[in-house]
Amino acid sequence: MESLDKLLRTAIADRRLVSFALHGLPRVGEPLGRRNAVIGEISDLRILDQRFAGTRPAPTGRHKKWDQLYASVSMRE
Repeated sequence: MESLDKLLRTAIADRRLVSFALHGLPRVGEPLGRRNAVIGEISDLRILDQRFAGTRPAPTGRHKKWDQLYASVSMRE
């Protein structure tokens, strides 16, 4: 689980897409939580070469509120 956490944080910091399997089905996406996946239910996580733009407005005008924030593209130096 620790290496999965490290991979996700690296992908967020580098603004890279990730690929993974969720319930055996292949997925590709931004590691930002727009659609939620339970960490314990994903496997085969890989960081891809493709980048994503970073933060952008939410369609509703409201961003999701998190109980605890572990990483963010807006936290870059």
